[in-house]
Amino acid sequence: MKKIALTIMMIIASMTIFLPVKAADIGDAFSETSSSLLSKTVNEAGIFQDPSNNIDSLIQTIINTVLSFLGVIFIIIIIYAGYKWLTAEGNDEAVNKAKGLLKNAIIGLLVVLAAYAISIAIFNFFINNSPTLEYNN
Repeated sequence: MKKIALTIMMIIASMTIFLPVKAADIGDAFSETSSSLLSKTVNEAGIFQDPSNNIDSLIQTIINTVLSFLGVIFIIIIIYAGYKWLTAEGNDEAVNKAKGLLKNAIIGLLVVLAAYAISIAIFNFFINNSPTLEYNN
């Protein structure tokens, strides 16, 4: 029963993390200008078709995707550690194990967030030739 409850909790937690997706109208898919459907979908997703799409933006997208995936994994581990702590039932060994797992997951999440911030700063500095932090008087 505990495994089923944990599985259901993990599924619900993973569903709430993802953002809603904007879907195109199905009527546009069968119109004469069906090639514009792809352009509409790309624009709705925030990916713009411009000539500056090159290997740099591909690398940035891959790094951001990997770091986002790792962030989701650490959030799931935090939820799991909290569940283990709640179900420890006063067992000191289980509580300490859950505390250690929670501490390590939070440290991992902080490392992922720092890596994400550093990657954004590096890409903004080297690709856009502008620092990320600007101070205006």
